Amino acid sequence: MFTICRVLFRAIHEGRWVKIEYRNQQNEQTVFWIGIKNLDPWNRTLDVEGFSLKQYSIDRYKKIFIASIM
Repeated sequence: MFTICRVLFRAIHEGRWVKIEYRNQQNEQTVFWIGIKNLDPWNRTLDVEGFSLKQYSIDRYKKIFIASIM
């Protein structure tokens, strides 16, 4: 978890996109490239713009849980 937070911090600081593997609510693992728009440290969530490698689409995700990033 510490390395994930370090990578996310560096991406926010440098303004870069990050490749993540995310476990969704259906317990499926998906791969995204995300650009972090906002961070909510109290709820441990991210507001991101994500590019789904499975669907080849860019969407806005208001609530990505940091704990679900693998």
